[in-house]
Order: sequence, then C-alpha cells, then structure tokens
Amino acid sequence: MSEADLRNWFARASDAASSDLSGDPIPDSIETVRGWFELHRDRYARGEGIRWAICTKDTDESIGSMGLSCFDAGGAELGPVIARAYWRQGLGTEAARLVIGFAFDVLKL
Repeated sequence: MSEADLRNWFARASDAASSDLSGDPIPDSIETVRGWFELHRDRYARGEGIRWAICTKDTDESIGSMGLSCFDAGGAELGPVIARAYWRQGLGTEAARLVIGFAFDVLKL
C-alpha cells in the first residue's frame, strides 16, 4: 500500500458494513487512516506483517487491502478488506490465494 491508497481506504473504512466485517472502528478522519498506514509500515519494518493494496486488473486504484501478520513458527493470519461495490466477485479469494502463495513460497511459512 502507498499513501495514494489512503483516500480509498478511508472511504472503505467509513462504510459501516465494511467496517463491521473487518472488525476495525469507523475512522473519524483520513488522518486516522494515515495513522493505520504508518502502523502497518512500522509492522513491516519490524518483520511482523505486510499489507498490500488490492486493485482490479484494469486499474491501479485500490479497492481493498490484504494483510498478512504474525511471521513466526506458530503461523500467520490473513486479513482481507474489500470495498462493498466489489463484494462477491472473487477478488478477496484471488488476493488470498496470491498472499498464501507468497507466505509459503517466499516467506517459507
């Protein structure tokens, strides 16, 4: 993810149904989302997780995100979030398959 994704991340996170599914609180401002972005950036720097933007094949615009956390011998955790307009299209499943492949093939989990 990059700072260019923050506007779309804020829009997704501000949707009550999407927020409820992700378990995240509804942000009160884009600055809150910027703080989440920095948190994920710090977790990546510490080797604790990665969060990718999910984009459709025909655009670079973020329509969701996928996180991978807990890089240890005990396992890992996936966390997908997709904008409501893109639900039920298989995009989260496709993103999960790619991240699971990365986790096994690259990270050797």
